[in-house]
Amino acid sequence: MTHLLGKYGLTKICPSTCYNWLRQLGFQYCTQKKGYFVDGHEKPATVAYRDAFISHYFEYERRTHRWVQLSASQANDLQEKGMIMKTTGFSYVDSLGNQMVEFHVDNFK
Repeated sequence: MTHLLGKYGLTKICPSTCYNWLRQLGFQYCTQKKGYFVDGHEKPATVAYRDAFISHYFEYERRTHRWVQLSASQANDLQEKGMIMKTTGFSYVDSLGNQMVEFHVDNFK
């Protein structure tokens, strides 16, 4: 907090300064008003929308990309056997330092 005060040449912040800053930011003082929150996640319209969304989602899911991560040695073995198309895949090193290759499922024969 002190680094912010020093940035603006201040040594302390008084309540009126805080009030002025908040007012400049668009806040205003008002008495607390009563209110309530309605949890509408089980409303009939919400449930109907959710059911429709889920059915559409499962249709779309079949068209989403699917990726498989293999160790470099496993990938080489499968490529030599002709089960994975050669020159496909993305080589990388994982967080543990292992040489890995990532393939799209469509690259498998």
